[in-house]
Amino acid sequence: MQYEEGDNNPYRGIENHGVKHHSEWPMPPEDDGTAVLEHAVELPPEPIPVRIVTSGGNEIRSWIVRRDFVSPSPQCSRILPKSTNRTKALIRNTGTATIYIAPEPLSNSQFGYPIPTGYEMPYNQEGEIWAITDDPAQQSVALLIEFSIKE
Repeated sequence: MQYEEGDNNPYRGIENHGVKHHSEWPMPPEDDGTAVLEHAVELPPEPIPVRIVTSGGNEIRSWIVRRDFVSPSPQCSRILPKSTNRTKALIRNTGTATIYIAPEPLSNSQFGYPIPTGYEMPYNQEGEIWAITDDPAQQSVALLIEFSIKE
């Protein structure tokens, strides 16, 4: 290993560029008459205690199965009414053609979300669902609805 003569300055190497190397820094005087600014620090407010709820209070959860039919265009069918007690619903297309769903009545299938034959869609809201099909025959749907009953 080679060693160079002189001081080794980090990031500059041994070249001092005309500046004398020293390792002692001058200490500032104890009291140089500068003003010291003191101010009170405001502490943040105490946090609000939070309790994570993983189960309901006094409620009973249950589910039902409903069968319904979707009318062909231009007639629209409400397959799921609005309910504040509903916690979840599964909509399965058990018919032979694609159905289209929306949160309001449809005039044609262009404005709906498609659910092909044999597929299901989870629904976790309280609003109603309307459905329509382009097939000339009514299409059947199966609905599994989970709800809670407060005691």
